[in-house]
Amino acid sequence: MIRGARAVALVTCLAFTGVTTHASAQQRSVTPPPAPAIVHVEAKSPNVTLERLVKDDWMLACSGACDKALPNGSYRISGSGIRDSDPFTLAIPPGGHATIHATTRSTWLHITGLALIGLGVAVAGAGGIITTLMEIGKISGTIDQGLLTAGIGMMIAGGVTIVPGVVLAVMTSSSTATVSF
Repeated sequence: MIRGARAVALVTCLAFTGVTTHASAQQRSVTPPPAPAIVHVEAKSPNVTLERLVKDDWMLACSGACDKALPNGSYRISGSGIRDSDPFTLAIPPGGHATIHATTRSTWLHITGLALIGLGVAVAGAGGIITTLMEIGKISGTIDQGLLTAGIGMMIAGGVTIVPGVVLAVMTSSSTATVSF
């Protein structure tokens, strides 16, 4: 009986020592997470949002002009009626601060620019067809000078419509984000 008690005591002692050694090793390997960085967003538009890329999905990080503790990662500027910015990476030292200056571009103006381009191409194309047909008519001696003038006018009007469309589409292609630390 004494032998059995010694064996139980020895096993208990070894088990206790092993568990505490194992627990101590786990405690030593755990490091506290770094302090999150504080991010401040500045934008003229109240509709601006900061989105974070999480597992291939854009998730809302904060909206409006905000101050929030955020982890490092991929972000973009977005919002209702606002063109998305290109993704950018925040890599802020733990406990650091960053300011994101969002310059937003209007989705409506971008669509208007694209529509002006499409309209200008259609009008110029129709004018080109009319002008070409009238030039072919010159060869056969049947030409309507009024239609020829209208065709040339349509090509000019279409070209004039394309120019502001291109300017609008390019100027509003995407919002931008500038990060300062």
